[in-house]
Amino acid sequence: MSEQTQHLESIGHLCQTFQRPYAAVRRALDEIGAQPAVVINGVPHYSGEAAERAGEHLAQARAKRGGQ
Repeated sequence: MSEQTQHLESIGHLCQTFQRPYAAVRRALDEIGAQPAVVINGVPHYSGEAAERAGEHLAQARAKRGGQ
């Protein structure tokens, strides 16, 4: 039996990566319809694909606000 390694990102790590507050990251994940792949000790972890989409969503929102 061969298991694929999954790339998961905790929501805290996403906040650090995107340099955005928890509420902004959570809102972006909700807006793209991302669901946690797994929750470990109460901390949601998202797929690498969802993390990438959330990052793009945050970047677009920032660009619309003029880079703030």
